[in-house]
Amino acid sequence: MFVGTKLKVVKAVLLATILFISSIGAHAVPVPPVPQRLVNDFAGILSSKEIHSLEQRLVAYDDTTSTQIAVVIVPDLEGMDAAQYATEIGEEWGVGSGESNNGVVVLVKPKNDNGSGEVFIAVGYGLEGAIPDARVKRIINNVMIPRFVENDYYGAIAGACEALIKLADGEEFEQYGNSGSGEVRFYLTIVITILILILLAKLSRKGGGGTSGNGPGGNTRHRPRMPYTHYGWGGNSGSRGGFGGFGGGSFGGGGAGGKW
Repeated sequence: MFVGTKLKVVKAVLLATILFISSIGAHAVPVPPVPQRLVNDFAGILSSKEIHSLEQRLVAYDDTTSTQIAVVIVPDLEGMDAAQYATEIGEEWGVGSGESNNGVVVLVKPKNDNGSGEVFIAVGYGLEGAIPDARVKRIINNVMIPRFVENDYYGAIAGACEALIKLADGEEFEQYGNSGSGEVRFYLTIVITILILILLAKLSRKGGGGTSGNGPGGNTRHRPRMPYTHYGWGGNSGSRGGFGGFGGGSFGGGGAGGKW
């Protein structure tokens, strides 16, 4: 009789262990790929060119500041809350440096058969002062969700990363202060740049008879570069090499999210 009771206890412990392991497996966040990357599209919504462009930009920023912004796109949250999912990725992957805890996780779950679209930006301990929750919410509402609604996933994610970089660097991003103002600022910048180029061209023609040190009759005035916009970075981000891996950063629940 004692043996039978002991056997029942063993079976109960085994069953509880199996259920516990199963629950962990059902709610486990994805493991980082090998080699590790900052842009991780497990849902397959970005093109290889878009992934490459984002990766270059974020690797270059990591190289110069040690701040790591990890983009993670998943087809399903596996029943988890988006905030918990993003925070666990930051913790388990160790996004950011272990000394500064300067990591950010941009989690995106596209709108699909598994439900509505969701986004959450988790901010590491060391960046919570520079990137407060209220600013993150503005980025999500004014930069990301309007583009998600239009299925412009790359534009939404690239714009958010640029805004996060500005905040982490102590800059403002007033062009995202209200819905639609970023678009106005973008087109206004283009118009101003065109006017500057026209003015420089007229000045160049007036002084065209002179010579410069680079050739007969040449004018070596450089046209100003077209300013960067929040839509993307193009093909060359100045990265010094590939991503060296996550640094063991910690997260404490800072950030904000949204749905569409």
